[in-house]
Amino acid sequence: MKRLIWIVLLGITLLLVGCQNNTEELDVSSSLDVTQKIDVVLPGTDEKIVTIEDDQDIADFVNALQIDDWVMEKVPTDASVDRQFNMYQSDTKKLGESSVDKSSLSEAAQMTTYQNSPYLDFSVKNITLSFKIPNEVMEYLSSYPQ
Repeated sequence: MKRLIWIVLLGITLLLVGCQNNTEELDVSSSLDVTQKIDVVLPGTDEKIVTIEDDQDIADFVNALQIDDWVMEKVPTDASVDRQFNMYQSDTKKLGESSVDKSSLSEAAQMTTYQNSPYLDFSVKNITLSFKIPNEVMEYLSSYPQ
């Protein structure tokens, strides 16, 4: 079920990214596997704490999120931003591009956590969804990398 929710969120990401240019092909069957990099950033400074690029590390990260236990709920107005997790994927190949062309990575989604608060925002293009998350997920994300 965790993967299904993540696939739906990533599917929305891909749909919105694909819709920005009518000439791009949309890979509807994409899943979490298309996420190729996650930057953990301190907001306001753009200082990267760590970059996650290994497929297994990305899968472990997603599994630790316990997405099945997220509940849609508004973030309290007094919450202070803690970290951002910027998720990247390869640009969509366009007609005529070779499969050996080096594609650049584009930001597909962003997750923002809050200090000492079990909430996060998940943003895809112009859509932001807010969630209340389990305390152990909050602790995991606020101490990442461990």
